[in-house]
Amino acid sequence: MKHKLTMVVLATLAGCASYDLSINASFEPVPDGFRYRNIADKIYPPNSREAELKRYDRLNQFLAETGQCPNGYLIRSRTPVRKTRGGIYDIFYVGVCT
Repeated sequence: MKHKLTMVVLATLAGCASYDLSINASFEPVPDGFRYRNIADKIYPPNSREAELKRYDRLNQFLAETGQCPNGYLIRSRTPVRKTRGGIYDIFYVGVCT
């Protein structure tokens, strides 16, 4: 029973982490492109390929929701900015539509 409870707690925490990544994101359309911000932390490190793919998934959701860049996009800059000593970052992306 204790093992099952541990698994439920871990699954719940994993779900929350995924949710937090999504709700902490922001998106701003600008002429010919966009500005996008998301977070990086211990669960989604700033230099993790897997975490970066999740951040791009959220970016692609924003683009689909707004109809921005229907022919694709190019990221012009990606800038991680450390927010706290605990290793939490804002990652800022600037993109242009292609």
